[in-house]
Amino acid sequence: MKNFLKRRLNRGNVAPTTLQILSRPGGHERRLRDLYGTEASYRASGPAFDTPLVIVGFTNRSGSNLLVDYIRQAGKANGGGEYLNGGVLETMQAQHGFKRFPDYLRHLHTSHCVPEQSLMLKASWDQLAMLVRLNIPAMFPSVTVLHVQRGDLLAQAVSYSIALQTGQWSSRQDESEVEPVFDPDEILRSIESFQKANLLIDLICRTHGFPCFAVTYEQDTRKPEAVGQILHRAGLAASGWQPGPPRLAQQRDARNAAFEARFLEEVRKVLGGA
Repeated sequence: MKNFLKRRLNRGNVAPTTLQILSRPGGHERRLRDLYGTEASYRASGPAFDTPLVIVGFTNRSGSNLLVDYIRQAGKANGGGEYLNGGVLETMQAQHGFKRFPDYLRHLHTSHCVPEQSLMLKASWDQLAMLVRLNIPAMFPSVTVLHVQRGDLLAQAVSYSIALQTGQWSSRQDESEVEPVFDPDEILRSIESFQKANLLIDLICRTHGFPCFAVTYEQDTRKPEAVGQILHRAGLAASGWQPGPPRLAQQRDARNAAFEARFLEEVRKVLGGA
């Protein structure tokens, strides 16, 4: 970690500001625009659907799949896959030949939702910005965002580092034979990235007036009844509704705790003291 901190202090290039980052299309948006060109945006004058768009704003390893599970259980919204990822967009375009990006969203709604159900999309900060730039919120009478975060960013970063190396992103996947290595530089970069991403999601919601309901991973895993209350306030669950057991199991184990302890020890060394 000392080497990493030294490199950052000596770096000559000035890092872009948060607003500069927000202004630049991300990789998913660039791939989408390559697919649809001038037909990427929604141009009609009124909504195409009569139910709200539900967006689960997330960062990697924040508990978004668990929250999506609970929202589906409540029954007022469906979908919730990472349908805005560049690879998914390209695969679906190859299969169906949509002429416009809004046609892709209509297909998702038809495929996943019954009458009176809302379409649910997972979106990282750059995908949320993409939807705004393409005027997609205008397809819906309103937009509701559930922003899922982890209170413990170190635990999130360690979980991300392990999953990135093993390829095991869900408890439903087969156990990996890869033994992950401890990388404090990568963990620190991830913590900083998650902080900035959460800020950007919040800024986008505030500037565009999207109701945004904060849900923490700790609530998801320890107090699902609290999630039920939040979903009720968001209009996504009936009064008094509580989720049942999720299909996903927690992946954290002793290895995560060991990496977290090692990271904190590295920080202690850098900090110094008597």
